[in-house]
Amino acid sequence: MNSEVLIAQDSANNILEDSNKYEHVETGGLLFGKIIDKYIIILKVVNLPNAIRTQVHFEMDEDVAIRETKRMEKSGLEYIGNWHKHLGYGGPSIGDDKQAEIFLIRNLHKRSYLSLIIDSCSDGTNELIATDYSFDDRKFKKKEITDKKILSVYDLDDLLKNEQFNAVEFMKLVERKLDDQQYGKATSSYMSKSPNIILLRFQNFINKLLSYRLKMSS
Repeated sequence: MNSEVLIAQDSANNILEDSNKYEHVETGGLLFGKIIDKYIIILKVVNLPNAIRTQVHFEMDEDVAIRETKRMEKSGLEYIGNWHKHLGYGGPSIGDDKQAEIFLIRNLHKRSYLSLIIDSCSDGTNELIATDYSFDDRKFKKKEITDKKILSVYDLDDLLKNEQFNAVEFMKLVERKLDDQQYGKATSSYMSKSPNIILLRFQNFINKLLSYRLKMSS
């Protein structure tokens, strides 16, 4: 079955903001959400300030990453994979592939691992590259996912109405649990967005947002 990546609007914003913050080096973070049927749904992004960032390398603080993963899983979200930034040299490197393979070997209960790369080119364009890693018949497999969408939580609710998953109520519950854990109030701005927002391709969304920011700064 072909996979499809769905990205909550707040998560897309968090990725782009962190990418812009570290303009000339690689950066990245953790992806959390749900895997339902063919959908890999990114509902929360956790960006880690304590990390090694260079033009060709990004490395998280493992202890911090484990702590954040436990916190998110306690709230009801699944760890889906990582995102990171490349500076114009395309999709996953050999090192990225190896990292995914090691993760799946060490975590046999996980059926897949998602690598999300935002490739930031010198001409100001950005490309989102999603790669799904898995083991099938003990063979390590890598598959690029071409279908990626940004959507509001209400769009998600409508899309999954036959999957017995109420996205709006689920995210309200997640926010309450995160607040109860006293780790600071999680952002929930997309909860109030219009339910009629049209699904946008990630590329178009990034270009429009970058264009808007350029206008604001000029």
